[in-house]
Amino acid sequence: MKRKTMVGLIAVAVIVSVAIFPIHAEIEEVNASENLQNISIKINVTASTWREGEEPYDIYNATKWKLERVGFKVVSKESTVYDAILFINYEEQKGPPYYMQIDHKVYGLEYPFPEVVGYGTIITCSLRLEDREYGLLFNEHITASTPGVVEYRGRSLYDEAISDFKNDVRFKCLGVHIAKRYGEIGDERAVELLIQALKDEYSSSVRWEAAEALDELGYEPKNDTEKAYYLIARKNWDELVKMGEPAVEPLIHALKDEDSGVRREAIKTLVKIGEPAVEPLIQALKDEDSDVRRGAAWALGKIGDERAVEPLTEALEDEYQVVREAAKKALADIQKQKILSFGLILIFAIAGLLAVAYVLRRRK
Repeated sequence: MKRKTMVGLIAVAVIVSVAIFPIHAEIEEVNASENLQNISIKINVTASTWREGEEPYDIYNATKWKLERVGFKVVSKESTVYDAILFINYEEQKGPPYYMQIDHKVYGLEYPFPEVVGYGTIITCSLRLEDREYGLLFNEHITASTPGVVEYRGRSLYDEAISDFKNDVRFKCLGVHIAKRYGEIGDERAVELLIQALKDEYSSSVRWEAAEALDELGYEPKNDTEKAYYLIARKNWDELVKMGEPAVEPLIHALKDEDSGVRREAIKTLVKIGEPAVEPLIQALKDEDSDVRRGAAWALGKIGDERAVEPLTEALEDEYQVVREAAKKALADIQKQKILSFGLILIFAIAGLLAVAYVLRRRK
């Protein structure tokens, strides 16, 4: 009887084991998959606005965009599944009187005081991030306002205050600062988020802040592509020249950057790299972004490689005048370099003949 009981227990144990282990493995697989995903954030906004004839600032979507550019996943307002929740308290208040300085000599009128043309705007914004696992991670308070007396520039009072608010680096680089905070507490997902921010094409300050944060976390690029994006963020153009061909594609990507200074330096760097950049630049002449096409044409002209002549000739039919002008100038630059090269060859040839003639005459 005892033997039968023992066999029965073993059988039950085997059945239970077979049933449990697949379930356990499935749970582990789901957890591993979740750990590979980016951090999901839910945004909770409270906002009160004051404005005169202006649309309220869309703080929800502005914040969502800043987080998604870095790589955070922003879940819907109704979602109950998220890693963290970002609380935003945004307020606009009526500011001091806004004066326009009027030159009475021009208007032939005299004003004892500058004319009041409206009232300024004062913006206050608090951002607090609470993670379900780590607790309070981020707590920032940002203010912006229009001055009471300024020279009138044709911009609305509301726009000026909003501009000050958007340009505050703490809000402009909000996604980067939050990712950095995750890195500081040891969350390895933060590094991937910051690496993605290195490729941001709308604002060089975001890339700079991401590079700073990565430095503080002890980051080392894993490959040449990552290194090139990091160096572009750091605006270390000399090191990019030393990298040569591996840096070409990220530099061509930088030709569409919002920052004109970055576009200009990227072109100069591609020219210094020279021959390895020619074929990728020829391909960039067909890019959908006209800034890329224009920059590629300019660089090809300065490099002076004759392989670019036919593609640049085709670019003379581009739909944008700025691209057509760049292609025209590039072709002229290549022709000048060709004439110069031929002239130098001719000069050296003549110099050689004169040297031979001189030696022969001396021997006589």
